[in-house]
Amino acid sequence: MSDKELEPVSAGVVIGCIDLAPTLTFYTEVLGFRVQTIHPADGPTH
Repeated sequence: MSDKELEPVSAGVVIGCIDLAPTLTFYTEVLGFRVQTIHPADGPTH
């Protein structure tokens, strides 16, 4: 495996949830994701 194959990859995702706290815990503590920003969606259109 080359060094290039081991480099971290960035991605932007939209995750819908009913309760943010347990969802955020799952993605960060269980799956090991890092959250860079959270944008509120008070009136999402989709």
